[in-house]
Amino acid sequence: MKKILLATSALVAMSGAAVAGDIPAAPMAPMVAGFTVTATGSATIFGYYNGTAVVAPDTETGIGGDFEGTIKAAKTTDNGSDVYVKIVFDNGDDTEVLVGYKSAVGEFKAGVIGGEDEHDIEAPGVSYIDIGDDLEDGDKGLTFASADLSLYTDFAPSASASTAADFSVTYTSPEFGGFQLGAGVDGLGNIDAAIAGSFAAGDASVKVGARYIATRAAGLDLGAVTVGASTEVAGFTIAGDFTADLADDTLNAYNVGAKYSTGAFTLGANYSDLATSADTGSVQGYVQYNNAGLNVIVNGELSLNATGATPDAWTAAAGATYEFTTEMTAGATVLTSGNSAAGTDTTFTTSAGVDYALNSNVTIGAGIGYNGTTEIFGAAAGLKVSF
Repeated sequence: MKKILLATSALVAMSGAAVAGDIPAAPMAPMVAGFTVTATGSATIFGYYNGTAVVAPDTETGIGGDFEGTIKAAKTTDNGSDVYVKIVFDNGDDTEVLVGYKSAVGEFKAGVIGGEDEHDIEAPGVSYIDIGDDLEDGDKGLTFASADLSLYTDFAPSASASTAADFSVTYTSPEFGGFQLGAGVDGLGNIDAAIAGSFAAGDASVKVGARYIATRAAGLDLGAVTVGASTEVAGFTIAGDFTADLADDTLNAYNVGAKYSTGAFTLGANYSDLATSADTGSVQGYVQYNNAGLNVIVNGELSLNATGATPDAWTAAAGATYEFTTEMTAGATVLTSGNSAAGTDTTFTTSAGVDYALNSNVTIGAGIGYNGTTEIFGAAAGLKVSF
């Protein structure tokens, strides 16, 4: 209880200061030797109800919370190079601690940085549609909404010990003729390397690239090679990629997709399949409307595989948010899925929420979630302070 009261008091104090005047933007303060510190993040606290059956001493009501942030100390040297130290945290876990150096020869990063792919160079290709996540709980208007009820739990920050796989070193080259190279290795010896670039072809913008990923355990010569390309012209984007698994060619796969944007509308579709199989692929599609404060997204996926434990599996989702005023935004989501297996029920979850911004740093709000399959309801109301 003491910890909850301290956390609540701190947030109330922060919110009071913010309501009186917005929290100053970073940088916060200079450091010795010319380093400047910047800090961004947020802290959220809320009361909740969760109708899921519980076992004592757990309760159906409680205090939940979330905090995340980034702290960076950076300095520009006399020769124009940038040196920095950065810490990224999320509820005490998923913490990144890294040092970086960026100059005319490229950028180096080392530390706990999330993986050997943090060189940030991606081979172009089809953008996977994460069904239900293009507009999701936690977004503006849905800060306290939770369709799967996972938000409605007691505040319990955790931290896990880092392993060799968490430590990585990456390099990102400067741009040469429109192309960049990225490479990384983690503490286990797993590697990730990519090259990508773009160029103009008449009125079209063309992107091409390749990537190689391999684990030391399986053999660095038995990884997966991906090549991809995309072309964008007059609002149309057409893309494709192919992955060759050097250890098992039955896992070779390809993706093709197309997207079109005009005014407030964007729509697209993807098709994915294994290269050596027939009728095992999946089709994805989506449409989005975003205009005058209204953002609506509908997307779905259908498996063409009529066999296995989940034949003809499908998922459909929709979400919408609307800014009634500069301060108030409301939203709702719905997701349903099923398959053609005998005795399988269709699943259904939904959520709704409303946020009210007291200023650019402080938001209050409320949200609900409902699992229609289990007929369980949850709700929360609280405060979010951003800095």
